[in-house]
Amino acid sequence: MFINGCQVEIRAGETVLETARRSGFQIPSLCYHEGLGAYGGCRLCLVEVEEGKNRFLAASCTLPARAGLRILTESQPVQKARAQVIALLLARCGNLPVLHDLAERCGVPQDLYPRLVEDECILCGLCVRACEAVGGRALSFTWRGIKRKVSPPFEKPSEECLGCRACAHVCPTGAIKVEEGPVSFTLLRWKTEHTYVRCRSCGRPFAPLRFTENFGTILEGGAGVSSGTGAGTAAVAGALAGELCPACRRSLRARELSRTAAKR
Repeated sequence: MFINGCQVEIRAGETVLETARRSGFQIPSLCYHEGLGAYGGCRLCLVEVEEGKNRFLAASCTLPARAGLRILTESQPVQKARAQVIALLLARCGNLPVLHDLAERCGVPQDLYPRLVEDECILCGLCVRACEAVGGRALSFTWRGIKRKVSPPFEKPSEECLGCRACAHVCPTGAIKVEEGPVSFTLLRWKTEHTYVRCRSCGRPFAPLRFTENFGTILEGGAGVSSGTGAGTAAVAGALAGELCPACRRSLRARELSRTAAKR
């Protein structure tokens, strides 16, 4: 495959965006995350594709890399389309530093369109997909057009939220903020509060209660528990169910391994 006239190696299963970035070509994107599937929502990663006599624009994060493709990442049609996307995003989220940086790099006027709404969410969908990936399914898109937003069902705190913070971790704009407290934390955008579990060994708060309860349910169903028997295995299973913090859990595992090695 060729990118901007340079021949690059393709790998099975890669997209054009992944191949380009691995080969040193920078293509902007706000809805892509290597841990989640392709979405093609923000349209910033558009590239021009030359395939035989055909030339067209395509989202590089959803376009499979294959032999024979010729990709242009900075052609005039690409720059024009990318500038339009940035200008529209600025009309929605004009106060975001990440968008100002993109506009400056791409030479886009920051007042091309009037401000439609003032929000930090660019509707990239990363939080929705991350929540689904971890098994929470607490978020979804609601409404349409200018009213479109991401929210829990009926815009109320969701009982499906595990408190894992995956949504906040993948958000590219910092729209999902976390307010920490001594015994709990709140996901401000979703108005959802989670109480911490305290480690039964050292007493330190270390994980959301709802997350550890969900993890314990998975273990009780047989996922992730070894087939061994005995008090040691039961203790480790209990630790994995969320009763111990990571440090105490590692300590318990080390003791179990030492006992097993001594018996042998």
